[in-house]
Amino acid sequence: MNYKSPLCSCIICHETKSVKGIFSHFITKHTDEGNKRCKKNGLIGKEKSDLTKLSKKQSKVDLYKSNPLLCNSCNEPLSYAKRKNKYCGHKCAAIITNKERIDNGYVVSKNTKLLISLKNKRPPFSKIGQCKVCNKFFHLLKNRKTCSDICYKKANIISGQKGGKISNTKRIKRSKDEIKLFNLCKEYIDSSTRSNYILVDNWDVDIFIPSLNLAIMWNGPWHYKEMKLYNHSLLKVQERDNIKINLFRNAGFVVKVFEDRYYTPETALQEIKSLVAPVGIEPT
Repeated sequence: MNYKSPLCSCIICHETKSVKGIFSHFITKHTDEGNKRCKKNGLIGKEKSDLTKLSKKQSKVDLYKSNPLLCNSCNEPLSYAKRKNKYCGHKCAAIITNKERIDNGYVVSKNTKLLISLKNKRPPFSKIGQCKVCNKFFHLLKNRKTCSDICYKKANIISGQKGGKISNTKRIKRSKDEIKLFNLCKEYIDSSTRSNYILVDNWDVDIFIPSLNLAIMWNGPWHYKEMKLYNHSLLKVQERDNIKINLFRNAGFVVKVFEDRYYTPETALQEIKSLVAPVGIEPT
């Protein structure tokens, strides 16, 4: 019958130990001399284990050096660190692998990525694309829709112009003052007054009075103040506004711009009446 020493707990840390091991636990854990001796013995044991590992590794290295593996290209012995490799370096590997590619009918270029066909060999397959700007056919080496950088810049300009027109024609929100000015113009000037009406080349105007041939632009802070938003650029907004104004004036329309920092709907209405008086209605 196997004898098991009864268990007890340490009076300081209350850790459970056997009766045989409680004394050594107390000496090593709760006395300075025993703690130092334990650490010293641990360091000695670590040094011995490290020496043992080094001696075992050295014996393996010596055994490998007695019969080393050879490089498949230059037949030089491989070092112990490279014993699992087939070649001693990149140069020896390239000599074999590049030769295999040449035998298959291809020459490796300097960057080792592009393959150039040899004589009497079929060239690599290349996709043909058509430039969306000049309609020229070109070799599609990358996922591009244009044949050159010049056409690429032209495509960006065209897409930017289309985006500006769409953003101007698809307005969702209207300010309260703009709605109020529209209602005042419709009530006191012309009942056929229209809002967000497209005039020229898909560009719209905030308020259009047909009887006066008058295009009214009511501009809020978005048009004269930097809003510090990711989707707002004051310079681009003002450029689009200038494009609209020039297009409308060249088409023969009278353009009037009101900024809400200077005008209210009532004062804007009075200026519209004084600017061009409707037929049969006197300014009040």
